[in-house]
Amino acid sequence: MTRPHAAHHACSHHHHQSALPAEDGKAKDPVCGMSVTMAGAKHTADHGGRTFYFCCGGCRTKFLADPGRYL
Repeated sequence: MTRPHAAHHACSHHHHQSALPAEDGKAKDPVCGMSVTMAGAKHTADHGGRTFYFCCGGCRTKFLADPGRYL
């Protein structure tokens, strides 16, 4: 079970899974593993021809600094 973060900026863990969209319109944040609704997502980044979705700006920043770490 995935538990929501109390403070998104404090995300210090990572998962080595891609942010592939699921059929339910959600994607997994590649940095912290949270489920993110793709429609209207505020925090996204394109990398390697794919769009990745993030729970917060902090996770997006971490991903952009070192994408290979999270893929």
